[in-house]
Amino acid sequence: MFSSSFNKNGNIEIEGNVLKYSLLTEHLGTDEPEDIEKDVKRKLNAIGSEHMLVLPMNIQSRNRYMVVYYDLQHYKSFEYLRELMLLEDQLPYFKSIVQLAKAQKNGLKIVWNLKNFVIDVDEIKVKALMFETDYLKVYDEVDVFQEIKEMLIYCLTTRKKLLSLPTKNDFFNPSDENIKFVETVYNCKSLDDLGMYLDALEVDFEEIKLREEELQPSKKRNKKSIKKPKAENNKPRPVTQRVATQKRPAATNSSQKKKEDKGKKMMIMAFGFVGFAIILSLIAPAFTGGNSEKEPEVKAQTTIADMVKGEQVYKDNKEHDSEMVAAYRKAYNSEFSEAYALLKKVPKDEISSNDVKMVIAIYNETDHLDELLSEMPVMATDVITYLITNDSIDSLPEINERMQTKNPYIQFEVYYMEEKYDEMLKLKDKVEINGRKEEQIVTAYLSLGKQEEAKVYADETGNPELIKQVDSYSGLE
Repeated sequence: MFSSSFNKNGNIEIEGNVLKYSLLTEHLGTDEPEDIEKDVKRKLNAIGSEHMLVLPMNIQSRNRYMVVYYDLQHYKSFEYLRELMLLEDQLPYFKSIVQLAKAQKNGLKIVWNLKNFVIDVDEIKVKALMFETDYLKVYDEVDVFQEIKEMLIYCLTTRKKLLSLPTKNDFFNPSDENIKFVETVYNCKSLDDLGMYLDALEVDFEEIKLREEELQPSKKRNKKSIKKPKAENNKPRPVTQRVATQKRPAATNSSQKKKEDKGKKMMIMAFGFVGFAIILSLIAPAFTGGNSEKEPEVKAQTTIADMVKGEQVYKDNKEHDSEMVAAYRKAYNSEFSEAYALLKKVPKDEISSNDVKMVIAIYNETDHLDELLSEMPVMATDVITYLITNDSIDSLPEINERMQTKNPYIQFEVYYMEEKYDEMLKLKDKVEINGRKEEQIVTAYLSLGKQEEAKVYADETGNPELIKQVDSYSGLE
């Protein structure tokens, strides 16, 4: 059994496949496990980052402690990344770490401690366990960007802290590729720079694969069939967790399953450096069939239901791979006008959902977001998130004015910004409600002097912060 102090007022124990995170109830403000469960669910609804996290399988009150349990059975420890010998295999995991950091802008605050991260080899990403909610606080204030650089370099070297640039003797595999990677990461000045570098590196690896497949297709297939079993022999680590509510397919060791996982890997890789491009996944998943019979004849008639479930409208047509990669290259070199010209020819409902951020970034840089939203209303929530993340939300009213087709999601935000609360509230049943919109709705009711409506709505959400906001407002009257 492993035991260690963790996050100021808590400690963790790992016994078998279970991790226990124990905290004194006097530091929580509640001794009811149900309060913690509701608190976690509210936070997830507000930040929308569940895919980056491992959720508790159980929460119990024991004597003076609240104990949060995590199932580790289907995860590996962070040390697993040090066992991967190829930088190409480590890269998608590194990109997911960057995405965790970027999620902070949307309200996700996690404990930046190696013990708080686990490896999901099915989804090919790093996930976090403990994250901050109203009751579960993260006390450590750290330089997140520095922590990420140290995590990445730690995976390739013996260094845990970056007091200086690692020397060749510090590397597990002192290849030129690994040395160049560490030097570049060490010299990165911002999270966006690091994200751009990882995206560019991913493109390089993909282009190398494509050239190999074009030159030696038969040999490439043979190599794949040989490499799969080797990956199965990686020494397993006891470690990380698993949420009881998350379903995972039964594990198989067949070469066919491995081939499917390899395809999924290319689809799951994170795409997102803020304000720049996101790369296209080039390798089609094994389960993608490509339906060419359906023609996008009703594309302009996107419904509200489509907007709520936007991931269902993207067809991921591989016919546009060359345009998407070319657009990424242009954007990476800040040639946004050329990138826009390439993307304008691509039907937006035929791209992959992973390309949405890249498309938004390029259309924003060329001042054509109104055109994008008129063509693809389903991107409204992604555009709003992008603008908020990049501190550009003030441009939304002007974008709304230029749009050919009005969009309830865009109008909801614009009415809120312009304090046209009556008009905004008329749209609340036409948009999907998240934590941000709940706050906007309560603020609108209070600003209109409708305290009773605000109180009823806040009680319906069950959000204690909103309830407190309404009560405080009423107390000032």
